[in-house]
Amino acid sequence: MFGLISTKGLYLLKLDMIEKYEYINFDLGKYWLANKPRFTLARKEFFGYEDIFTGTHYSDSRKEGKETIVEARSIITTRKYITTKEATFILQKLNPTYLKEKKRIRRKNN
Repeated sequence: MFGLISTKGLYLLKLDMIEKYEYINFDLGKYWLANKPRFTLARKEFFGYEDIFTGTHYSDSRKEGKETIVEARSIITTRKYITTKEATFILQKLNPTYLKEKKRIRRKNN
C-alpha cells in the first residue's frame, strides 16, 4: 500500500552524538552526550534499528563522534498503518530543525 507505514515493529528512536568516551574495560565505558537529541522512526532489526525513511542503520554502540540510540519506544496503537504524512508530522513536532519537503509549484504561462 503506497503512502502507508505499518505500525508493526515501529519504534520512535531518540538519538544523540557521543562527545567523549572513556574506555574502562572490554564491555564498560563512560560517555558524555552532546545533549542535542533528534528523533526518528525506525524498525527493529536483529542488530539495531533501520530508519523507515532513509534506510540508515542505528545501534546502541558507544563510539566517540558517532550517533547512538539513547532511547527506543515502540509505537503503541490499534491502527495497523499510519500515513507518511502522519509520520512526517510526528518528526516535525519532535525535531525543531526538521526540514519540510519542498513542493515544486508550476506556474501557468499566459
